[in-house]
Amino acid sequence: MDQDEEFLNDRFKTLTQAYERLIAAIKGNGRVLVQQSKPRPPERRPGYRKPAKKPNPYSEKDHFYSNKGTVPKRKLLIGQYLYYSGYISWNTLIKIIVRQRRDRPPIGQIATNWGLIDSDQLQYILANRKFSEKFGEYAVRNEYFTQRNLLALLYKQKKLQRPIGHYLLKYGFRPDILERLVKKQKIHNRSATFK
Repeated sequence: MDQDEEFLNDRFKTLTQAYERLIAAIKGNGRVLVQQSKPRPPERRPGYRKPAKKPNPYSEKDHFYSNKGTVPKRKLLIGQYLYYSGYISWNTLIKIIVRQRRDRPPIGQIATNWGLIDSDQLQYILANRKFSEKFGEYAVRNEYFTQRNLLALLYKQKKLQRPIGHYLLKYGFRPDILERLVKKQKIHNRSATFK
């Protein structure tokens, strides 16, 4: 009990001095109390724990659209519509898109299945293309297949890609709510075409 009183007295003195300096500065009497010596930190009470550091809200927080309710007056994909309407956050939308793209079959696999290239050519293209160069661009440039073949492969890849609704259901959307939101998105897109 004795240590608690000492701790509280030190805190009270520190707060009183800070208050007096603040009042002097506000009144502007030109005389701000300056402490003569550096204050020693108050002793901690027995059993006192330093509060846990709060996490950075911007790294942990799932960001939602700031102008909720003001959906842009242009055609929107369902994920964009849900974000602008405030149903999903930006982070959730990005996670879903990344997962959707990761799950679709690569173009090289489709090209091999179609017989446009064999597995050795597939490995060669993957090993020799530039870091930022897409598989299809390298294959067309080096005449493994034509530009028309590439367009057909991209179309097939898109058709094999699971719809975003599949991932929204995994994120907890109920099917009936998702269906209602898709209808609202279609209504929005019809009205956006006349603008």
